[in-house]
Amino acid sequence: GFFNTFVTNGYMTPESVRKIAPYLDAATVDFKGGGDPEFYRDFSAVPSVEPIYECLKEMKKNQIHIEITNLVVTKEGDSEQAIKQLAAWIRDALGKDTPFHLLRFHPDYHLTTIPSTPIKTLEKAYDTAKETGLNYVYVGNLPGHPYENTYCPN
Repeated sequence: GFFNTFVTNGYMTPESVRKIAPYLDAATVDFKGGGDPEFYRDFSAVPSVEPIYECLKEMKKNQIHIEITNLVVTKEGDSEQAIKQLAAWIRDALGKDTPFHLLRFHPDYHLTTIPSTPIKTLEKAYDTAKETGLNYVYVGNLPGHPYENTYCPN
């Protein structure tokens, strides 16, 4: 049969997750700015990040495979502390084997005045997430970078 996957910002109720869970195999939940509530208030229509965390816990409870992406936005959402807090939350709530992808921001649409995320910033975020205890950390939107590669643990 087919596998069903969501790519979502995760802003849904636990009840919604329970309703879709029998039909959902995996989900990629996209964070922005390390999940920093101020970043969400300033740059999105999401009034609170708490429903995202509740959604993720419900997905885990319903045995849905989860991967987390985080758009690292230069100067607005690239705080080492925010990366560390998000990585620690992932480790503690979802497990250390949850894949965590740190994505390079590139200027588009309404955010053309913000520069692309420097490679060094993504590499530092990668190191921070690994040091926090996550086993599967990757960078994204950096074609050819070795941290984009997936390695089998066996």
